[in-house]
Amino acid sequence: MAKKIRERIIPNSGNVFADMGLPDAAELDTKARLGAAICRIVERLMRFLTALGYDVEIVIRPRPRARSARLAVRAA
Repeated sequence: MAKKIRERIIPNSGNVFADMGLPDAAELDTKARLGAAICRIVERLMRFLTALGYDVEIVIRPRPRARSARLAVRAA
């Protein structure tokens, strides 16, 4: 005979990090929301550029030891 599985539904607080009991849950939630908003905006920019006929390439590589890390955008 098959076992019956009982599901337990727990209401959430709206902050998954708080629900998981993580320290600094509010800060983690804020960072996640900010990251998601930035991602949506950047994705939209990439779609505009490709619609205008541009190739978009994002390259991530280790920095040379002779300098600190940087962020650069090159338009060809």
